[in-house]
Amino acid sequence: MPARSWQAHPLASPDTLGRMADDDLKVVTTASNEPEAELMRIRLLEAGIQATWRRAIGGPEWGTSGARYLLVAERDLLRARELLESDMGVSEAELARQSEEAGEGGGQDPRG
Repeated sequence: MPARSWQAHPLASPDTLGRMADDDLKVVTTASNEPEAELMRIRLLEAGIQATWRRAIGGPEWGTSGARYLLVAERDLLRARELLESDMGVSEAELARQSEEAGEGGGQDPRG
């Protein structure tokens, strides 16, 4: 990702991320859109990790659509990744297994 100047998200702490250079921030994940990025940012903030986001593609004319990079200080990168991964809850393999099991039920109502 090329280095460039950026403005921290207004809800990010101006005393920390707002003054960091791009080289000090690392992408922890990519969100599909602004609301998803904001939810992840708040989750990290609840865990004491300052975070912000910036557009991965598009411009202001895209509104809240378009991917966003979620950024944290390099010192928080591993902890932020672990936290967000643990929030995922169910792995892709587990989702596939559950989907297969649901399909084997022949469309029966699980409540009986």
